Amino acid sequence: MKNTINSLIIFCKKHAEIMSCLCLFVFCYIFLFHQLGLNPLIDVDETRYADMAREILQKSDWITMHLNFNIFYEKPPLYFWMLASSYMLFGKISEFTARFPIALTASFAVFYTYYFGKKTISRVFGLISALILLSCIQFLVLARVAIIDMILSTFIMSSIYSGFLTYFCKESNQKYYWWAAYFFSALAVLAKGLPGLILPFAVMGFVATITGNLKKMFKPENILPGFVIFFTISLPWHLAIFHKNGMAFVNDYIIKQHFSRFIDSKGIGRQAPLYFFLPVFAVGFFPWICSFLASTINGIKHLTKDNILSLYTKLKDIFAVNEEKRTEKLLVLMICYFALVMLFFSASSTKLATYILPLYPAAALLTGYYWYQFIENGKNNSGIKISTGIFSVILLLAGVAAIFIVPVLNNKGIVFLSAPLKTYTIALALITAIANFIFIRFNKKVLLFTSQLLFMVGILLISINYVIPMIYNGGENELVSYAKFAKQYNKKLITFDFGVRPSTLFYYEKQVDFIKTCDYQRLKRDLTVNSVIIIKTENLEDTAKNIKFKIVNKGKKYSLLSEIISD
Repeated sequence: MKNTINSLIIFCKKHAEIMSCLCLFVFCYIFLFHQLGLNPLIDVDETRYADMAREILQKSDWITMHLNFNIFYEKPPLYFWMLASSYMLFGKISEFTARFPIALTASFAVFYTYYFGKKTISRVFGLISALILLSCIQFLVLARVAIIDMILSTFIMSSIYSGFLTYFCKESNQKYYWWAAYFFSALAVLAKGLPGLILPFAVMGFVATITGNLKKMFKPENILPGFVIFFTISLPWHLAIFHKNGMAFVNDYIIKQHFSRFIDSKGIGRQAPLYFFLPVFAVGFFPWICSFLASTINGIKHLTKDNILSLYTKLKDIFAVNEEKRTEKLLVLMICYFALVMLFFSASSTKLATYILPLYPAAALLTGYYWYQFIENGKNNSGIKISTGIFSVILLLAGVAAIFIVPVLNNKGIVFLSAPLKTYTIALALITAIANFIFIRFNKKVLLFTSQLLFMVGILLISINYVIPMIYNGGENELVSYAKFAKQYNKKLITFDFGVRPSTLFYYEKQVDFIKTCDYQRLKRDLTVNSVIIIKTENLEDTAKNIKFKIVNKGKKYSLLSEIISD
């Protein structure tokens, strides 16, 4: 047995690169692809974007995007092209095919983080950083839902990574990384517009300025082919849709969606204070947030160990050579990356929790280096043990508290956790906390790191099998059922007196008449003999005072009506 283990260890060391990639493939499958299509698409964005891709195929129009068969200028087309291509590749429209492009893009982000870490410091550092990125909660959630943020984040990250790799490679190879930076920036623009250009080049330009490398960015062999690559990819669609739709596209997509939303978000209700993203990141980088704080403090101390005022004068020296001071380079680059992206989104008037997804690669690399030094070199012992100990105490307290506090709130009032959900969640928290304390006590470094990964695997499985179905059964299941009923019996579908729910559109697969207000005059005008109407169950009594109907199905949140007779 001992000889077998030793032979396995020797084999793994001999084929370290293959084993590292295999490890990432396994964890990418577990975290990103396992049971990806198990749960239905959730309102609002998943079903909206999935249906827009379906309309591309239905209308055979790859230039102008449509939602509910109306022109949709808010987003560029790349994500919808990817979704439509996924439908064509697998030959069906389903939850899995709608989410597959996102999971695939997230996998690319993980592997490029591994590649970046390997090229800058070492293979082990790259592997640790990639696994941290993969397992932080916000990255994981947004890698399994069919929305645009992962596409934008991955291409912004890839553009920044490519520009930063010019500081670690031979001078003869720098132009190739610069070209890659322009390539990924162009894809980011096609994913979500100008932030895909502004953000990566603002970060790279700032770093180049403070380190005395700005001329490198503007070398003809870097910038001229870069412009050609960028405009070849990003410009054709913009020209085509402008030619097709004229100033309506300019006013809505460029002026309203880019400049107006950044400056003033009053019209769309997404205002938030300047510090909004700090608590969002603290939660989103769970379970690594304590390690991140320790690593950031340690990194700043390392860079400013002599005098914080002398840091600027040291920057040119740090970046003057390619093979020396790689650690200092990495810390400067990632701190600048993290800080500038945080400032950019914090300065915007429009704020959503998902916007800061591009932060997580920088946070993963900073945290990954801290763990790398702990595992490989025996450094940062106190920092890792204290930060992991704090995380374990939080889990322990949460697990004990959950034993006695079982009610949770939803928009219908107080409900109770199902017995399996309660049991599995408490067991996972307590087992992970106890295991962490044991690994800290006996200095089992790799096991301590692996414990955090397995904890997140447990969180994922609990969410897939219990949490998401609980959310779905909060009313969307009724909307989906009614939409499928209308489709099956070829009925005109109307939703009345509540906001647009694209799940009805996606599962109905035809145009839905969304009446968002309590407008009975419009309802009576839009009715046909072959109509069915979805209303909130709580509004049945008020609706009966204005129109006569037959209840096809009375649900907890929504009801389906038919055979309407106008007064």
